[in-house]
Amino acid sequence: MRVEIKKLSEIRRIVNVEVDKFLLDEDRKKVYQDLGKELKVPGFRKGCAPLDILEKHYGKFLKEKFLEWALPIYYERIIKEKNITPAALLRIFDIELKEDSLKFSFEVELKPRIEIEESLYKGIKIKEKKIEVREE
Repeated sequence: MRVEIKKLSEIRRIVNVEVDKFLLDEDRKKVYQDLGKELKVPGFRKGCAPLDILEKHYGKFLKEKFLEWALPIYYERIIKEKNITPAALLRIFDIELKEDSLKFSFEVELKPRIEIEESLYKGIKIKEKKIEVREE
């Protein structure tokens, strides 16, 4: 999987992703097989149609379901691998699914890094209020 990160500002990033053929084929096969268990194809028992036949009958549906499954998985994987700390996923765009590749981009807003000098909070005195609890 190829990942390119573009810095838009201190807290915004655009991440361009290209999933290689090997990983894509492996994941697509897994998703299609899971979905294929519930799909009916004329001439085959439910769940027993070969993947290429399923793709001919349910191609668009299978691709949509694959993307619904794959995009969150790949997003999470990239976030962990690249140590990105998102505050929010703003959008996923430019999704291009082909036979041998998947390309997409997403924009994230990062959690801001806040650094406070110790001298600003060390030594601050706080008045403690004494609270008495009475039984009345």
